[in-house]
Amino acid sequence: MSNSAPDQEVERQALSEDSVQQFAEDLNELRARAGNPILAALSKKAKVSKSVLSDAFRGHRLPTENTTEKLVAALGEDPTPWLERRRALDPRAAHRSSSAESPLTGETPQVRAGQTGASGAAPAPAPVRHEAERQRSRGSLTVLVAAAVGLIAALLGNAMWDSFARSSEPVASEERPGLSAEGDELRTAVEEILAELREEAADEGREEPASGVDPMNTVCHEDAVIAASEERLEGTVQVQILWSNECRAAWGRITRWDEQSMGNHVGFVVYPQTEGPESENAVHREAFDVQSVYTPMLIEENIDTRICGVAYISTDEAEGEIELAPPMCI
Repeated sequence: MSNSAPDQEVERQALSEDSVQQFAEDLNELRARAGNPILAALSKKAKVSKSVLSDAFRGHRLPTENTTEKLVAALGEDPTPWLERRRALDPRAAHRSSSAESPLTGETPQVRAGQTGASGAAPAPAPVRHEAERQRSRGSLTVLVAAAVGLIAALLGNAMWDSFARSSEPVASEERPGLSAEGDELRTAVEEILAELREEAADEGREEPASGVDPMNTVCHEDAVIAASEERLEGTVQVQILWSNECRAAWGRITRWDEQSMGNHVGFVVYPQTEGPESENAVHREAFDVQSVYTPMLIEENIDTRICGVAYISTDEAEGEIELAPPMCI
């Protein structure tokens, strides 16, 4: 069976010179052919947040394979040629390889797509769930539960009062609305409210990905992986670099287990290897009286540029700060 005209058009465009912006423009054309559905309806059908869909249609960044597949399918077309075209636009897709064991820790470190570890192979990414994300999830859940409970109480109260008021009227039993009908209306109302609250919670507080921005305030932390992880100072400090392939962004995290956080500080600098830690493009964060801290993110589009980081701490014994050399790079 031959491909449809839209599919053939997608394949021809994939073979010619392409760009993320052109990809977004063609997604908008596909949306127009599907009747130009509003973002809220498309988000519900594709099960992708409105903020992610908006970024895809505006060409702010290349959508992930998962987003592309769900979006194109929701718009009524075969995602296969679109996924092939997306992979051709993703410079890191061709650089992914198998995992390798770290000679320093005996663990399997995670590297960003397009970079290799010490043995030349790129380990598979491991998902990361940050404490800030867990706190935000718990907060959103609390809001959802409170709203649902309040709505249920209000609707049940109204239903019970109406039922009591109608019971004194000479109405035939078959004309009275049954409990099942009232229950269906209640469930529908609750589901609609919860859907709106989930959507608002998903979009709340999001910033545009950029160097110097807190990754926890963007979508970048959602696909973050540990690209490199090592223990320093005889295992009392862990140094990590995290990578988001969705945002092409990296950030550092340092955690100390020496029980000396109070009265001391920790810090981390992340920078392009070609520029050094003192460059204006480096990102840095230092904090006192904390056990762990992570840096703002550094966006790097060039896959040939390695991203490095160097961490440092102060302790009760040392007079000055201790640099946890050598630098870690991905």
